[in-house]
Amino acid sequence: MARIKSVSRGCSGRSSFTLVEILVVCAIMGIMMYVSLPAFEKILVGTGVDLAARNTTSRLGMARNYAISTRKCIALLMPTSGLPDQYCYGANRMCIVNSNGTYDSGTLVTTYTFQRWVQSENWEFTNPGSVIIDVDNIAGCSGTALVHEQVDGVKCSDIEAGYATVNNVRAIIFKPSGKIACDTLSYSDRFVTVGEGAYSAGALIWKNRSNVIDVKIEKYTGRVSYGNK
Repeated sequence: MARIKSVSRGCSGRSSFTLVEILVVCAIMGIMMYVSLPAFEKILVGTGVDLAARNTTSRLGMARNYAISTRKCIALLMPTSGLPDQYCYGANRMCIVNSNGTYDSGTLVTTYTFQRWVQSENWEFTNPGSVIIDVDNIAGCSGTALVHEQVDGVKCSDIEAGYATVNNVRAIIFKPSGKIACDTLSYSDRFVTVGEGAYSAGALIWKNRSNVIDVKIEKYTGRVSYGNK
């Protein structure tokens, strides 16, 4: 049997391993990596949800600060449809909207009109495996569209020519005072719910419903807090 020798320079001792022994060790390491890979991926996805929620918290804080500093109504758009898959449930971008929305008592939705993008702002995306599930007045995922705000007439031709104008884009909107924009008849806190999932072929695939994090926007002050504090 051929033997592979390893000699340390400056040492009189010498150790050796057979080729079979080395191959057995490599095989065991490969099996261990294969068995642990799903658990490792689960940890990464779980961490991704936390990071996505923290990034969303930061983005909402930026939108609020921008509204106060520019004395404009600023919306953080979080689309669910009408755009390519990678933008639905996983992207956000700041824009300026009109100061007065139209409230629909039937749908409980207040609609604002897009004016222009915030200068130097681009689309931001959540981590792979994480999605923005809900944007409404209830913490957690309700499974249905509840009280929320949306923006019509969003100009998205920079994405692709076929997306010149997109309507019904859900959003959190801040007034120049820093408070959230919502109708007095539905005045309540707003929540952005982040969880595990993906959007593909026009459908949201929601995974591991126990791993959900809420970002709360307080109704009176517009204060943004991570984890529904």
